Amino acid sequence: MRRSKATNRADLSAAIERMRPRQKQIIRLAVEERRSQEEVCALLNGLSLRTLQRDQAEALDLLAQL
Repeated sequence: MRRSKATNRADLSAAIERMRPRQKQIIRLAVEERRSQEEVCALLNGLSLRTLQRDQAEALDLLAQL
């Protein structure tokens, strides 16, 4: 049975709410606002590229599990 769009959005919102605060920021900036990795690092007070990539991968893995 196929689930409705509203359910999918609710699941997505719930998954994002379960993320760590920095992961939420990364998803908002990188995915929703389509900012580059360099921009996201700068906006997050000089976060290292490696840390950004790790946190973004973890966050996207959580979303992929939906």
